[in-house]
Amino acid sequence: MERTKFPQGKYALKIIEAKAYKISGKIFIKLQLEEHQPPTTLRQIYINKNKTLSEGVLKKKNTNRPTLKERNRKFLPLAQQLAKTIQSSKNMKYTARQIQQWSDEIRRLSEMNGIDYERIEKVLDWYEDNIGGEYVPVIESGYSLRQKFQKLESAVERDKRPNLNGVPKVKYIDNMAYYLCSDGKHRNKAGAIHVD
Repeated sequence: MERTKFPQGKYALKIIEAKAYKISGKIFIKLQLEEHQPPTTLRQIYINKNKTLSEGVLKKKNTNRPTLKERNRKFLPLAQQLAKTIQSSKNMKYTARQIQQWSDEIRRLSEMNGIDYERIEKVLDWYEDNIGGEYVPVIESGYSLRQKFQKLESAVERDKRPNLNGVPKVKYIDNMAYYLCSDGKHRNKAGAIHVD
């Protein structure tokens, strides 16, 4: 059986009248169609299709969402804090361009993974005090912060819990942090021992 396909969509033809005839065992159908003028060349079809596509793209672009650069600017202070923390530990300098790339990675961490700005800030504050410590993930860029954020946050939670002896890992005295060392004494970053 042979079938004729009619165009659909914008240039669909409308059937006005249809008649069926049976001649020598075969069925013939006579259709009267409403006349439309579809584009005559493939070029016209291509131009019309692309015109409607580009109009749709233009409508999407006219949203009031801030640009990528503006959104990255919000996370620049966190990237600068991370760079400052790493520089103090590793004695290494970073360019402004690298720090801008880090802010892009931190923005992705926030937007794609749904992590609040304050939560990232809290983890970076903790990392600043505990960089280089035992069981603290090594963060060397914005990308590694994004990849190891959960591990870093787990380290923050572990640090809040007291050790097996019931002695707190960190004591804050006069706004100075004293960390529990392997010898069982609390020392600050400079190495000064806190005497109870």
